Amino acid sequence: MRAQEKCADQVLPVPESVEKGQQPELSKAEIAKNQKYAKCMQENGAPDFPDTDETGHFRDVTWDSTSADGKRAARECASIIGIPADAPSPKG
Repeated sequence: MRAQEKCADQVLPVPESVEKGQQPELSKAEIAKNQKYAKCMQENGAPDFPDTDETGHFRDVTWDSTSADGKRAARECASIIGIPADAPSPKG
């Protein structure tokens, strides 16, 4: 994560049309799961977590995942996306 942050100014932006074209089509259940996850994150300390678009994909993945509130929200909502509540924190 730190390497990504340090090199962020060197990353070329991907055109939105290319990015959207690479996203898989989601089922209704997957769309509902993503919407539930976004709402959970926003209500549990990560108000800047992105909503989903009409296809169920997250609109913008730029949010502060390093804040204490963001980490707490991620732990609180992990089970929605299939991560066990007792999963170890990622290293990095």
